Amino acid sequence: MCDAILGRDAMRSSHETLWPNRCRPRTSNTTGFLNWVECANHARIRTIRDGVTTGFVATPTTWKRKHSGSLSLDCWKWLAANAPHACALSRNGSNAIERNYLGLDAATGTVARGNFQGGVSIENASNNLLSNNVISGNTNGDGIDIVSSSGNRIQGNKIGTTADGFMALANAGPGIYLASATGTVIGGASAGEGNVISGNSWHGIQLDFGSSSNTIQGNLIGTNASGTADLGNARYGILTAFSADNNVIGGTVVGARNVIAGNDFGGLLIDSDGNTIAGNYIGTDVTGLVGVSNDGDGIEIDGSNNTVGGTSPTARNVIAGNGIVGLGFGSGIGLYGGFFT
Repeated sequence: MCDAILGRDAMRSSHETLWPNRCRPRTSNTTGFLNWVECANHARIRTIRDGVTTGFVATPTTWKRKHSGSLSLDCWKWLAANAPHACALSRNGSNAIERNYLGLDAATGTVARGNFQGGVSIENASNNLLSNNVISGNTNGDGIDIVSSSGNRIQGNKIGTTADGFMALANAGPGIYLASATGTVIGGASAGEGNVISGNSWHGIQLDFGSSSNTIQGNLIGTNASGTADLGNARYGILTAFSADNNVIGGTVVGARNVIAGNDFGGLLIDSDGNTIAGNYIGTDVTGLVGVSNDGDGIEIDGSNNTVGGTSPTARNVIAGNGIVGLGFGSGIGLYGGFFT
Protein backbone atom coordinates (compact mmCIF):
# COMPACT_ATOMS: atom_id res chain seq x y z
CA MET A 1 0.00 0.00 0.00
CA CYS A 2 1.00 3.62 -0.15
CA ASP A 3 0.70 6.46 2.27
CA ALA A 4 1.22 10.08 1.44
CA ILE A 5 1.11 13.51 2.99
CA LEU A 6 -1.64 15.79 1.81
CA GLY A 7 -1.81 19.48 2.35
CA ARG A 8 1.35 20.22 4.35
CA ASP A 9 2.07 23.19 2.09
CA ALA A 10 -0.84 22.87 -0.26
CA MET A 11 -2.72 25.97 0.75
CA ARG A 12 0.21 28.35 1.07
CA SER A 13 -0.44 31.33 -1.15
CA SER A 14 2.44 30.66 -3.53
CA HIS A 15 1.28 27.13 -4.18
CA GLU A 16 -2.30 28.14 -4.65
CA THR A 17 -1.28 30.85 -7.10
CA LEU A 18 1.17 28.80 -9.16
CA TRP A 19 -0.23 25.29 -8.96
CA PRO A 20 -3.94 25.18 -8.25
CA ASN A 21 -5.69 21.84 -8.74
CA ARG A 22 -2.50 19.77 -8.92
CA CYS A 23 -0.36 17.42 -6.84
CA ARG A 24 3.34 16.87 -7.08
CA PRO A 25 5.93 14.61 -5.41
CA ARG A 26 8.28 16.14 -2.88
CA THR A 27 11.71 14.84 -1.85
CA SER A 28 13.01 15.46 1.64
CA ASN A 29 16.18 13.43 2.10
CA THR A 30 19.59 13.06 0.53
CA THR A 31 18.78 9.81 -1.25
CA GLY A 32 16.13 11.44 -3.39
CA PHE A 33 13.39 9.11 -2.19
CA LEU A 34 9.96 10.63 -2.41
CA ASN A 35 8.83 10.98 1.18
CA TRP A 36 5.52 12.69 0.72
CA VAL A 37 3.10 14.22 -1.74
CA GLU A 38 1.46 17.62 -1.45
CA CYS A 39 -1.98 18.31 -2.82
CA ALA A 40 -4.40 21.20 -2.94
CA ASN A 41 -7.96 21.02 -1.69
CA HIS A 42 -10.16 18.09 -2.75
CA ALA A 43 -7.25 15.76 -3.45
CA ARG A 44 -7.98 12.06 -3.21
CA ILE A 45 -5.34 9.47 -2.44
CA ARG A 46 -6.00 5.89 -3.51
CA THR A 47 -3.64 2.95 -3.60
CA ILE A 48 -3.12 0.43 -6.38
CA ARG A 49 0.18 -1.36 -5.62
CA ASP A 50 2.04 -2.78 -2.66
CA GLY A 51 5.71 -2.08 -2.13
CA VAL A 52 8.48 -3.87 -0.34
CA THR A 53 10.96 -1.22 0.73
CA THR A 54 11.00 2.07 2.57
CA GLY A 55 10.86 5.09 0.33
CA PHE A 56 9.20 6.03 -2.89
CA VAL A 57 11.69 5.35 -5.65
CA ALA A 58 9.76 5.51 -8.89
CA THR A 59 6.82 7.33 -10.43
CA PRO A 60 4.98 9.64 -10.26
CA THR A 61 7.51 12.18 -11.50
CA THR A 62 5.12 14.77 -12.84
CA TRP A 63 2.15 16.65 -11.55
CA LYS A 64 -1.32 15.29 -12.04
CA ARG A 65 -4.27 17.53 -12.64
CA LYS A 66 -7.50 17.19 -10.73
CA HIS A 67 -10.72 16.46 -12.53
CA SER A 68 -14.20 17.07 -11.12
CA GLY A 69 -12.92 18.05 -7.70
CA SER A 70 -10.81 14.99 -6.92
CA LEU A 71 -7.49 13.48 -7.81
CA SER A 72 -6.43 9.84 -8.03
CA LEU A 73 -2.73 9.32 -7.44
CA ASP A 74 -1.18 5.98 -8.39
CA CYS A 75 1.43 4.92 -5.86
CA TRP A 76 4.09 2.26 -6.26
CA LYS A 77 5.55 2.05 -2.78
CA TRP A 78 4.21 2.41 0.71
CA LEU A 79 5.79 5.21 2.70
CA ALA A 80 6.81 4.40 6.23
CA ALA A 81 9.30 6.13 8.49
CA ASN A 82 8.27 9.57 7.24
CA ALA A 83 8.57 12.68 9.37
CA PRO A 84 6.57 13.92 11.02
CA HIS A 85 3.28 12.25 9.95
CA ALA A 86 2.35 9.90 7.15
CA CYS A 87 -0.48 12.24 6.12
CA ALA A 88 -1.15 15.81 7.18
CA LEU A 89 -4.20 17.80 6.10
CA SER A 90 -4.29 21.46 7.01
CA ARG A 91 -6.34 24.51 6.01
CA ASN A 92 -9.38 23.58 3.96
CA GLY A 93 -10.63 20.06 3.51
CA SER A 94 -12.88 17.62 1.64
CA ASN A 95 -10.00 15.20 1.03
CA ALA A 96 -10.08 11.41 1.23
CA ILE A 97 -7.37 9.09 2.54
CA GLU A 98 -8.38 5.57 1.58
CA ARG A 99 -6.90 2.06 1.66
CA ASN A 100 -3.39 2.97 2.85
CA TYR A 101 -0.90 1.40 5.24
CA LEU A 102 0.28 4.21 7.52
CA GLY A 103 3.19 3.18 9.74
CA LEU A 104 3.63 -0.52 8.91
CA ASP A 105 5.12 -2.64 6.18
CA ALA A 106 3.16 -3.53 3.07
CA ALA A 107 4.64 -6.97 2.51
CA THR A 108 3.13 -8.57 5.62
CA GLY A 109 1.16 -5.85 7.39
CA THR A 110 2.74 -6.93 10.66
CA VAL A 111 6.00 -4.96 11.03
CA ALA A 112 6.11 -1.43 12.45
CA ARG A 113 7.67 1.19 10.18
CA GLY A 114 6.46 4.10 12.23
CA ASN A 115 6.19 7.72 11.19
CA PHE A 116 7.94 10.06 13.60
CA GLN A 117 4.93 11.91 15.03
CA GLY A 118 2.03 9.69 14.08
CA GLY A 119 -0.22 8.43 11.34
CA VAL A 120 -2.65 11.18 10.24
CA SER A 121 -2.83 14.80 11.37
CA ILE A 122 -5.85 16.98 10.50
CA GLU A 123 -5.84 20.59 11.66
CA ASN A 124 -8.20 23.36 10.55
CA ALA A 125 -9.41 21.04 7.80
CA SER A 126 -13.00 19.81 7.70
CA ASN A 127 -15.18 17.25 5.93
CA ASN A 128 -12.38 14.78 5.22
CA LEU A 129 -12.82 11.01 4.96
CA LEU A 130 -10.38 8.45 6.40
CA SER A 131 -11.54 5.07 5.17
CA ASN A 132 -10.24 1.48 5.20
CA ASN A 133 -6.69 2.33 6.20
CA VAL A 134 -4.38 0.47 8.56
CA ILE A 135 -2.86 3.08 10.89
CA SER A 136 -0.47 1.32 13.24
CA GLY A 137 3.10 1.09 14.44
CA ASN A 138 3.64 4.83 14.83
CA THR A 139 5.85 4.55 17.89
CA ASN A 140 6.25 8.27 18.66
CA GLY A 141 2.73 9.56 18.14
CA ASP A 142 -0.99 9.03 17.79
CA GLY A 143 -2.82 7.07 15.15
CA ILE A 144 -5.07 9.99 14.12
CA ASP A 145 -5.07 13.58 15.45
CA ILE A 146 -7.93 15.94 14.61
CA VAL A 147 -7.63 19.51 15.89
CA SER A 148 -9.92 22.52 15.38
CA SER A 149 -11.84 20.81 12.59
CA SER A 150 -15.40 19.68 11.94
CA GLY A 151 -17.34 17.11 9.98
CA ASN A 152 -14.57 14.55 9.52
CA ARG A 153 -15.36 10.84 9.15
CA ILE A 154 -13.19 7.94 10.32
CA GLN A 155 -14.64 4.68 9.02
CA GLY A 156 -13.56 1.12 8.37
CA ASN A 157 -9.98 1.53 9.63
CA LYS A 158 -7.75 -0.64 11.77
CA ILE A 159 -5.91 1.56 14.25
CA GLY A 160 -3.24 0.01 16.47
CA THR A 161 -3.34 -3.49 15.03
CA THR A 162 -1.77 -5.55 12.29
CA ALA A 163 -3.47 -5.47 8.91
CA ASP A 164 -5.63 -8.48 9.76
CA GLY A 165 -6.73 -6.94 13.05
CA PHE A 166 -5.71 -9.90 15.20
CA MET A 167 -2.45 -8.71 16.78
CA ALA A 168 -1.44 -5.43 18.40
CA LEU A 169 0.87 -3.06 16.52
CA ALA A 170 0.65 -0.08 18.79
CA ASN A 171 0.61 3.60 18.10
CA ALA A 172 2.38 5.32 21.00
CA GLY A 173 -0.47 7.70 21.78
CA PRO A 174 -4.24 7.36 21.49
CA GLY A 175 -5.63 5.56 18.49
CA ILE A 176 -7.76 8.65 17.79
CA TYR A 177 -7.28 12.02 19.47
CA LEU A 178 -9.70 14.95 19.09
CA ALA A 179 -9.10 18.48 20.38
CA SER A 180 -11.60 21.27 19.68
CA ALA A 181 -13.15 19.01 17.07
CA THR A 182 -16.88 18.93 16.37
CA GLY A 183 -19.20 16.81 14.30
CA THR A 184 -16.67 14.01 13.88
CA VAL A 185 -18.10 10.58 13.09
CA ILE A 186 -15.96 7.71 14.33
CA GLY A 187 -17.44 4.56 12.81
CA GLY A 188 -21.12 4.41 11.94
CA ALA A 189 -24.21 2.26 12.14
CA SER A 190 -23.94 0.73 8.67
CA ALA A 191 -21.96 -2.39 7.78
CA GLY A 192 -18.27 -1.72 7.20
CA GLU A 193 -18.23 1.70 8.84
CA GLY A 194 -16.94 0.60 12.24
CA ASN A 195 -13.26 0.78 13.12
CA VAL A 196 -11.05 -1.61 15.06
CA ILE A 197 -9.29 0.63 17.62
CA SER A 198 -7.18 -1.68 19.72
CA GLY A 199 -3.66 -2.38 20.89
CA ASN A 200 -2.62 1.26 21.29
CA SER A 201 -0.23 2.36 24.03
CA TRP A 202 -2.60 5.02 25.38
CA HIS A 203 -6.39 5.41 25.18
CA GLY A 204 -8.33 4.00 22.26
CA ILE A 205 -10.20 7.30 21.69
CA GLN A 206 -9.49 10.53 23.54
CA LEU A 207 -11.77 13.58 23.28
CA ASP A 208 -10.33 16.78 24.78
CA PHE A 209 -10.59 20.56 24.88
CA GLY A 210 -14.12 21.32 23.81
CA SER A 211 -14.57 18.45 21.37
CA SER A 212 -18.35 18.31 21.23
CA SER A 213 -21.22 16.84 19.23
CA ASN A 214 -19.09 13.96 18.00
CA THR A 215 -20.49 10.47 17.36
CA ILE A 216 -18.77 7.17 18.16
CA GLN A 217 -20.67 4.16 16.79
CA GLY A 218 -20.17 0.61 15.62
CA ASN A 219 -16.54 0.24 16.69
CA LEU A 220 -14.52 -2.54 18.31
CA ILE A 221 -12.44 -0.78 20.97
CA GLY A 222 -10.00 -3.07 22.73
CA THR A 223 -10.80 -6.36 20.99
CA ASN A 224 -9.56 -8.15 17.92
CA ALA A 225 -11.24 -7.67 14.55
CA SER A 226 -13.81 -10.38 15.23
CA GLY A 227 -14.76 -8.89 18.59
CA THR A 228 -14.00 -12.14 20.39
CA ALA A 229 -10.71 -11.65 22.25
CA ASP A 230 -8.78 -9.11 24.31
CA LEU A 231 -6.53 -6.77 22.31
CA GLY A 232 -6.81 -3.94 24.76
CA ASN A 233 -5.62 -0.37 24.63
CA ALA A 234 -3.16 0.33 27.44
CA ARG A 235 -5.40 2.88 29.17
CA TYR A 236 -9.13 3.55 28.68
CA GLY A 237 -11.14 2.51 25.68
CA ILE A 238 -12.69 5.99 25.53
CA LEU A 239 -11.76 9.11 27.53
CA THR A 240 -13.62 12.43 27.42
CA ALA A 241 -12.21 15.40 29.35
CA PHE A 242 -11.69 19.18 29.38
CA SER A 243 -15.20 20.19 28.28
CA ALA A 244 -15.56 17.47 25.66
CA ASP A 245 -19.33 17.67 26.10
CA ASN A 246 -22.51 16.45 24.41
CA ASN A 247 -21.02 13.54 22.52
CA VAL A 248 -22.87 10.33 21.60
CA ILE A 249 -21.29 6.94 22.24
CA GLY A 250 -23.41 4.16 20.75
CA GLY A 251 -27.07 4.42 19.77
CA THR A 252 -30.40 2.64 19.68
CA VAL A 253 -29.87 0.49 16.57
CA VAL A 254 -27.75 -2.65 16.58
CA GLY A 255 -25.21 -1.29 14.11
CA ALA A 256 -24.45 1.66 16.38
CA ARG A 257 -23.28 -0.57 19.22
CA ASN A 258 -19.66 -0.22 20.28
CA VAL A 259 -17.91 -3.17 21.87
CA ILE A 260 -15.59 -1.64 24.48
CA ALA A 261 -13.67 -4.44 26.13
CA GLY A 262 -10.21 -5.63 27.11
CA ASN A 263 -8.83 -2.18 27.94
CA ASP A 264 -6.23 -1.98 30.68
CA PHE A 265 -7.47 1.01 32.76
CA GLY A 266 -11.19 0.57 32.10
CA GLY A 267 -13.86 0.86 29.44
CA LEU A 268 -14.82 4.54 29.56
CA LEU A 269 -13.77 7.52 31.68
CA ILE A 270 -16.26 10.36 31.19
CA ASP A 271 -14.83 13.53 32.77
CA SER A 272 -17.10 15.94 30.89
CA ASP A 273 -20.78 16.82 30.68
CA GLY A 274 -23.93 16.02 28.73
CA ASN A 275 -22.72 12.88 26.99
CA THR A 276 -24.95 9.93 26.04
CA ILE A 277 -23.76 6.32 26.31
CA ALA A 278 -26.35 3.96 24.88
CA GLY A 279 -26.64 0.49 23.39
CA ASN A 280 -23.04 -0.62 23.97
CA TYR A 281 -21.41 -3.85 25.14
CA ILE A 282 -18.85 -2.90 27.78
CA GLY A 283 -16.70 -5.74 29.09
CA THR A 284 -18.07 -8.46 26.83
CA ASP A 285 -17.40 -9.88 23.41
CA VAL A 286 -19.41 -8.98 20.32
CA THR A 287 -22.22 -11.37 21.31
CA GLY A 288 -22.69 -9.79 24.74
CA LEU A 289 -22.52 -13.28 26.25
CA VAL A 290 -18.81 -13.85 26.92
CA GLY A 291 -16.68 -11.67 29.18
CA VAL A 292 -13.73 -9.76 27.74
CA SER A 293 -12.90 -7.75 30.81
CA ASN A 294 -11.85 -4.15 31.00
CA ASP A 295 -9.36 -4.24 33.88
CA GLY A 296 -10.89 -1.27 35.69
CA ASP A 297 -14.47 0.04 35.78
CA GLY A 298 -16.78 -0.51 32.86
CA ILE A 299 -17.74 3.18 32.99
CA GLU A 300 -16.37 5.82 35.35
CA ILE A 301 -18.18 9.15 35.30
CA ASP A 302 -16.82 12.32 36.87
CA GLY A 303 -18.86 14.86 34.89
CA SER A 304 -22.48 16.00 35.11
CA ASN A 305 -25.70 15.57 33.15
CA ASN A 306 -24.48 12.44 31.41
CA THR A 307 -26.92 9.70 30.40
CA VAL A 308 -26.13 5.99 30.48
CA GLY A 309 -28.84 4.01 28.70
CA GLY A 310 -32.15 5.57 27.75
CA THR A 311 -35.90 5.25 27.97
CA SER A 312 -36.18 2.54 25.30
CA PRO A 313 -34.94 -1.06 25.66
CA THR A 314 -32.69 -0.64 22.63
CA ALA A 315 -30.70 2.06 24.47
CA ARG A 316 -29.69 -0.43 27.16
CA ASN A 317 -25.97 -1.00 27.71
CA VAL A 318 -24.65 -4.38 28.75
CA ILE A 319 -21.89 -3.70 31.30
CA ALA A 320 -20.46 -6.99 32.51
CA GLY A 321 -17.32 -8.83 33.43
CA ASN A 322 -15.22 -5.79 34.27
CA GLY A 323 -12.33 -5.84 36.74
CA ILE A 324 -13.67 -3.43 39.38
CA VAL A 325 -17.27 -2.22 39.08
CA GLY A 326 -19.64 -1.93 36.18
CA LEU A 327 -20.38 1.75 36.76
CA GLY A 328 -18.70 4.20 39.12
CA PHE A 329 -19.77 7.83 39.42
CA GLY A 330 -20.12 10.85 41.63
CA SER A 331 -23.12 12.98 40.75
CA GLY A 332 -24.99 14.35 37.77
CA ILE A 333 -25.73 11.13 35.90
CA GLY A 334 -28.96 9.80 34.49
CA LEU A 335 -28.97 5.99 34.59
CA TYR A 336 -31.55 3.91 32.76
CA GLY A 337 -32.23 0.24 32.22
CA GLY A 338 -28.79 -1.34 31.89
CA PHE A 339 -27.58 -4.84 32.64
CA PHE A 340 -24.78 -4.93 35.25
CA THR A 341 -23.05 -8.13 36.32
